[in-house]
Amino acid sequence: MKILILSPYPGGLLSALSDFGDEYAVLSGPITPQDCTDGDFDFLVSYGYRFILKNDVLRLFPRKAINLHISLLPCCRGAHPVFWSILERKPLGITIHLLDEGLDTGNILFQRVTPLSLSQDESFASLYRKQRDAIELLFEHSWKYLRTGECSGWKQQGAPTEHRSRQLNDWLDLLPQQWDTPIANFCEKAGISHPLLAYP
Repeated sequence: MKILILSPYPGGLLSALSDFGDEYAVLSGPITPQDCTDGDFDFLVSYGYRFILKNDVLRLFPRKAINLHISLLPCCRGAHPVFWSILERKPLGITIHLLDEGLDTGNILFQRVTPLSLSQDESFASLYRKQRDAIELLFEHSWKYLRTGECSGWKQQGAPTEHRSRQLNDWLDLLPQQWDTPIANFCEKAGISHPLLAYP
C-alpha cells in the first residue's frame, strides 16, 4: 500500500508502516485532490495536521482516511487538546477516528483513556509528549486493522467541546514559559484545581 501522511512530525508512525512494507509520502501543507491522485495513494493518515480536509479529497479515501487526535473525543476537538483537557478538567485520552468534513467529528475507531500521572514540575510540553507517545503506540498496535479500511467505527457520544487556535490567546499571560510552563503553576494562576485533585 501507499500511504499519504499529513503531519509535521510523522516519525513515530513510520515503523508501523515499515512492518507491513507500506510505502509512504509525507506532506504538512495544504493539499489538493490532484496531489492525491498524482501520488496514487491508497490510504490517508492525518496527525497534527493543521488544515481541515474537504470532501473533494476525502471522497478519494472511503473509510481509508483517519486522524490521530490526543484527546478523548468528543471532548476537546480542534487545536491544543491537551491544554483544554487540563483547563476544562476533562479526562486525558487519545482517539483514532475516521475523517469527515467536520472538526474531529468522524466515527471513532480506537480510543483510550490515558493515565494521569503528573509530577509537580510537569509542563504542558512534557504532557503533550506523553500523549503523542501514547497515540503513536496505539497507532502501531492498531495499524494492521486500520489499513484494511473495513471498520466504520462508532459515532461519537456525549456533549462535544471544540476549540480554535485563536482561543489560546486569552490564556497566554498565564503561560509565561509558553508550553514549558509547569501545569501546577498555570492551574494556580488560572484559579482551577490541579488535575490530580480534580479527578482520580
